Amino acid sequence: MTPFMLFMGAWAVLLARLSGQEEVVVGMPVANRRRAEIEGLIGLFVNTLAVRVDTSDEPDAVTLLARIKARVVAAQDHQDLPFEQVVERLRPPRSLAHSPLFQASLTWDGSQGLDLQLGDLQLQPLEDQAAFAKFDLALSVGDSAEHFRCIVEYATALFDRGTVERYLGYLQAILRGMVADGQTVVNHIPLLSEAERRQLTDVFNAPDVVYPQGQTLHSQFEAQVQRTPDAIAVSFAEQSWSYATLNAQANKIAHRLIGLGIGEDDRVAICTHRGLEMIAGLLGILKAGAAYVPLDPAYPLERIAYTLGDSAPVALLSQRSVQAALPASQVPVISLDDAGLQDESERNP
Repeated sequence: MTPFMLFMGAWAVLLARLSGQEEVVVGMPVANRRRAEIEGLIGLFVNTLAVRVDTSDEPDAVTLLARIKARVVAAQDHQDLPFEQVVERLRPPRSLAHSPLFQASLTWDGSQGLDLQLGDLQLQPLEDQAAFAKFDLALSVGDSAEHFRCIVEYATALFDRGTVERYLGYLQAILRGMVADGQTVVNHIPLLSEAERRQLTDVFNAPDVVYPQGQTLHSQFEAQVQRTPDAIAVSFAEQSWSYATLNAQANKIAHRLIGLGIGEDDRVAICTHRGLEMIAGLLGILKAGAAYVPLDPAYPLERIAYTLGDSAPVALLSQRSVQAALPASQVPVISLDDAGLQDESERNP
């Protein structure tokens, strides 16, 4: 096992966890100088190999590294095959926004730490100032006697410097976790530093508003109606409702439900298109004292039928445009766009 394969494993795990994918493909450039006839030639013969890494089976560090070693060795055995021919054979969907097959790469730079002497000449390495990024993320790793040096080239249209620096911190955490315990599951290695974890849990999540204790959501909404009745409460598309209007519509729905004997410990399903009526329906259910069961009209019919059967609602709020597509049910259906609903009281129940 080489340091390169360790970095390949950690880099692949990081990419998989950041992207939410179980399988990633990493580009790997190779010198491609295995043939004796080109050993004395000056020129660039580099070819790029695509290495697929699968983490779907929750491997531990030892298992993953053994898998990567086999993948890398197999890929190097075919390094003479030009990358362009691989792309032509696979015919992946092409896009001007990214390279085919992979969008992240790993390069091993074995030249770092070399001390070149040319007589009295003093040599000093110069950093490569790339004008543009070849890939979304390109990690270059070099080793010296004391440490490894990592450089990330990134597409500024997708990432900023702070984000990439965090990614390098995550990479370091994965490397430490894999080295510390070969039996640890790589997908379970903690990525966040203590400072970042504290920032997410304490700083970003700190409550800015002290809410009254012992009050329901709809009672707090009713208090806001008293404070700002004419302020905009909800907007959708080209429509807007004030707090007073939304409260009045929700009250009408609540009174209709209460008239059906619906109250505490009951469940009311709601299946509507997104819009102002949906918000009024949710508030109306809460005002009646019931709990709501949300259903998306885009769900498959079988899923809607299963949810209705499993939750056993005592009523269903919907719209006429949606009802025709709903499964047959014995519960009463209330149309939020029914003109008769407007005859209900606007007072808070």
